[in-house]
Amino acid sequence: MFSLGDRSLQRLQGTHPDLIRVVQRAIGLTLVDFTVIQGLRTLAEEQANVASGASTTLHSRHLLNKQGFGCAVDLAAWVDSAVAYSPLQLYDQIVLAMKTAAAAENVPIEAGADWQTFRDYGHFQLPWATYP
Repeated sequence: MFSLGDRSLQRLQGTHPDLIRVVQRAIGLTLVDFTVIQGLRTLAEEQANVASGASTTLHSRHLLNKQGFGCAVDLAAWVDSAVAYSPLQLYDQIVLAMKTAAAAENVPIEAGADWQTFRDYGHFQLPWATYP
């Protein structure tokens, strides 16, 4: 069983409490350890991500919502004390754990792995309609 490290917990600061609960539950369910790459972003960080091609929008769920929270997290598989971006089967396990945790917490989430364009396998967000 895995648990979130101090760095992951720090990176969740400013993220909506509902999403934090989902991430914390998911780490206990997953067969693949993961780390939190990013939660809340500043506009400058978002602009840099768009410039580098890591993001396609300046209106992401990582930015503050109306209630003052970030509503997205980026997770990465953690294998042998390092981030692993492949194989994608690692992310299938993380997606499964996040969806299972979200259902258990009764929190709707959207997984970037489900998007038809610009699939973002480590990205999870709260829906705009529920968390404006």
